[in-house]
Amino acid sequence: MASRIAYKIEFPDYNGEELHQIFLSMCQGDGWICPPDVSARLQAVLMAAYQNRGRNFGNGRSVRNFYEKMVNRLKSRMVRDNLIGEAMRRFALADIPDWED
Repeated sequence: MASRIAYKIEFPDYNGEELHQIFLSMCQGDGWICPPDVSARLQAVLMAAYQNRGRNFGNGRSVRNFYEKMVNRLKSRMVRDNLIGEAMRRFALADIPDWED
């Protein structure tokens, strides 16, 4: 297929800080709260994901999948811990899954 296409478009990977900003933007857009301790841990996870990225690193797609896992973990915690009010929208360190790319 590549031999039939005259142009090749390269999309550079987002760096770790850009991945972190994408994550925070998704939180803001969806009304989730990412407290400073969670944000700092996420930044470290995303920096490591970028630094250890493989050939098939998914960039923004990987952050979206990671974000959705965190949301699902928070929703499970809502039910399990009977969260109410703002706690229902606030991420905790326990909501951070392992990075899998």
